[in-house]
Amino acid sequence: MGLVFKLAIGTMIFTSFLCFYRGILGPSAVDRIIVVNTINTKVVVILGLSSCLFDNYFYLDVAMVYAMMSFIFTIAVAKYKQKGKLF
Repeated sequence: MGLVFKLAIGTMIFTSFLCFYRGILGPSAVDRIIVVNTINTKVVVILGLSSCLFDNYFYLDVAMVYAMMSFIFTIAVAKYKQKGKLF
């Protein structure tokens, strides 16, 4: 079972680099926002898989906090992109 988790983590890391490459080439800011959101989601999945792999459930707490921060960041950037200001 550990090999499956390791392969899944490796696949997530590889696809994160592909997303990062696409973000560099992205023609607009919206594309870059989507790339950052996608990479953040992949990091949360990697933390969850690492939690199961190492039997250390502290990673799940870190993943939940990271997911909340990622969500707030995405909402803030989308609002700033739409209105030009945060408040």
